[in-house]
Amino acid sequence: MQLSISQAFIGILFISSLCCAYSDADLEDDKLRIRELIRTSQNADAKISNTQELLEIYRRIAPRYSARDREGIERLIREHTDQTLIDGVPIQGGRKSKYVKKALSSAVTDLATGFFNELGASLWNLIARTLKIEK
Repeated sequence: MQLSISQAFIGILFISSLCCAYSDADLEDDKLRIRELIRTSQNADAKISNTQELLEIYRRIAPRYSARDREGIERLIREHTDQTLIDGVPIQGGRKSKYVKKALSSAVTDLATGFFNELGASLWNLIARTLKIEK
């Protein structure tokens, strides 16, 4: 009896991990969302507002990739974001754009929109390369 309960528990854990996995369909959805964000973010305010959504997409897809694949995007993100700490510990998904909801000078606005453009293109290329390889 004890063995069957343990086996059932392990089976449930295995099945639940399969249900929560990030699928190719999810990756395709994020690819389409990135394309939509880039297409609709025509002015600086829209790009700055949508940067956080690009960061959220990256947070979702990052575990799927090796450290080598993430290296360039991670460096870009570190340069343009602040880490949110609670009691000295980073929160989950704890990087926020430095440029969101601030009065920005022209030079900083250019920097923020450049970050949006580069992050969006990097994520697009990473996902497109993955989907091409897997198909």
